[in-house]
Amino acid sequence: MPARRAARIRSSRAARVSVPKNWIGKQNPWNLQQPPTWWLRRLLARDPELVILPGLKEPCYRVARRSDAMKRITPILGNDSETGRMCRLGVVPVVSLRPTVAWNDDFFVWLDAHDTWAVGGTEKAVDKIESMEREAAEQHERATDDEADQRSTSAYFGKLVRDGAVAFLQNANPSAG
Repeated sequence: MPARRAARIRSSRAARVSVPKNWIGKQNPWNLQQPPTWWLRRLLARDPELVILPGLKEPCYRVARRSDAMKRITPILGNDSETGRMCRLGVVPVVSLRPTVAWNDDFFVWLDAHDTWAVGGTEKAVDKIESMEREAAEQHERATDDEADQRSTSAYFGKLVRDGAVAFLQNANPSAG
């Protein structure tokens, strides 16, 4: 009984310090350090489809997303190709991080601002971008219309002055002068 209990305690400790499954560091020609476990857990909690792996052709970290579409693509490139590896793993690239990255919240702030899956997928992201572009075009059109209205009003007033329909008086208050 004590041996079983000790084995159970050891396995529960190992489970607590185990590396989340979103670090794929099997091929690591640059010997990049594994990101901190807390950062990997935070990435996993934010989106379980996101993974991080070391770069093959250059020393960097590749953040990628698991994708069913990539699993249907036949990897035709060799084992040492970034694209071939991503096809075999069934992931699409999201962003590359420098090896000198500070493992802090900045990446998650950036991801919140740029993640197309966070808004509901590519179609919804396109709809959101198009609505923002329409709003910007409407705002530009309103500003252009306002400027044109001001110019036309000034031009009409200038015509009235030239035609003598409006006169300017130097001293509008006769008692002052």
